Amino acid sequence: MTPLLKIAGVGPALARALTAEKLTSAEAISNLSIGELSEIPGIGARRAPKLKEAAAAAVAAANGAAPVAKAAAKPAARKPAAKPAARKPAARKAAAKTAPKPAAKPSAQPAAPSLSEALAVAEAARAAAEERAAKAETKAKKAQKKAAALAAEFALAKEKAKKKANKTKGKATKAIAKEKAKGDAIMAAKRAKKGKKAKK
Repeated sequence: MTPLLKIAGVGPALARALTAEKLTSAEAISNLSIGELSEIPGIGARRAPKLKEAAAAAVAAANGAAPVAKAAAKPAARKPAAKPAARKPAARKAAAKTAPKPAAKPSAQPAAPSLSEALAVAEAARAAAEERAAKAETKAKKAQKKAAALAAEFALAKEKAKKKANKTKGKATKAIAKEKAKGDAIMAAKRAKKGKKAKK
């Protein structure tokens, strides 16, 4: 089995995409049709023929590697085995043309940070709102306690004023009664004197 990264133009990102489609070797890719390859995300119709060709070249290179090791004494007979290397410039050109495409995948990832940022902002806003509500509630309770204290103080002052007024009124009533009694006593004394004089 020839690894995917042995295929010219296949980098780690494309290898992950192919593995996700259960294509784990160059043989598996070379056995697919161009139509089937073009349906795989990240490849498309333009890239499929080049990828299939590169996969076939990788398989051929892998299969030809063992015989070369055995027959190292026959360089002239094994020179054609170097032909797959001639395909590398074309594969590199294809890689150069298509290399930016895998880089387009990260563009879908910023959605996650933006969502987390939105959640963080919403959470911060909620916490701030709760804090403001708690402060307002505390302030309202303090105002309510203060109002209750003022009402109690006013009621106490009113009660004291009422008692004082009643006390003053009682004193005034007693003073009036005392003065009236004095007046009555004086008038009675005068009437008694007049009665004595009239008898004489």
